[in-house]
Amino acid sequence: MPYHTFHQFLIEASLAKTLQVLDDRSFGIITGGDVDSDKLLGAAVAKAKYGTLHLIGEFVKPSEDKEKEPTRVPDSSFVVIGGEKTDPLDLRKFLFHQADKFNRPSFMFKAKGHPKILVIGVDEEAWPGRNTAAKLGEYSNQKFVHFVKKWKGSHYEFLSLTM
Repeated sequence: MPYHTFHQFLIEASLAKTLQVLDDRSFGIITGGDVDSDKLLGAAVAKAKYGTLHLIGEFVKPSEDKEKEPTRVPDSSFVVIGGEKTDPLDLRKFLFHQADKFNRPSFMFKAKGHPKILVIGVDEEAWPGRNTAAKLGEYSNQKFVHFVKKWKGSHYEFLSLTM
């Protein structure tokens, strides 16, 4: 197995145990942005009494000049977790409202009891379109990073997930 594939497997296998908190719960992932947006979004999530995990990554754009380092742009997101009795529709509406408020084009969402993870559009001009859901595939904790990268694009690199 090539190193990159093996390394990705280790990351996803170790994350699977951490992500057990998502089992049997609805959850979504929404991009925060800058430090101020992160604070406001974090406060809104706490006020709504949802749980969170903080997802840290970065976008890495290779330089056209092979001698120069790639451009790295930090990316911060929140995994917003519903409680055992949370109505999935309430969480989805909350995430849509927050994404709209913070000018995020989309968010990821998985409803408790449903196998598929979705990207829900908030911006009419961005994929998948406002109020449109695009299926990313059947969710499992072992595929968490895969789905985040699929949503954020090929230049995204996962760095860490913290409570």
